[in-house]
Amino acid sequence: MQIFELLDFVGKTIAGDLVTVIMGVIFAHLIQNYWDQWRFGGWSIVIQKGGKTIMDEKLAASTRKELSKDDLTLRAQLKGLISPYAWINCDLLREGKGIGLFREDQENKRYLIDLDKNPQKNNPSHI
Repeated sequence: MQIFELLDFVGKTIAGDLVTVIMGVIFAHLIQNYWDQWRFGGWSIVIQKGGKTIMDEKLAASTRKELSKDDLTLRAQLKGLISPYAWINCDLLREGKGIGLFREDQENKRYLIDLDKNPQKNNPSHI
């Protein structure tokens, strides 16, 4: 009879611990999602040309989190979104910030690209 009581105790303990771990993981995941949404949510990418907005794309919180990690990812994502509208003739983050082509607006949570500030392409005389 004692072996069955021991197996019952072990089974209940393992089941209880398993439920506790699963609930802890779910709870931690919910908190992480809430934190990411609070910190990275609500951002958009706005492209303007001729004083008019030609694109206003909302970013998912996970996308904004990924873009905030490094400039290379941000640069590639932005150039990909801009490509249907214009060819960027300078480094978007280094030179673009200085000439007003690119601006990261923390207050309004948006990346702003003003294509009117895109420098003219220097065409070489030979092709």
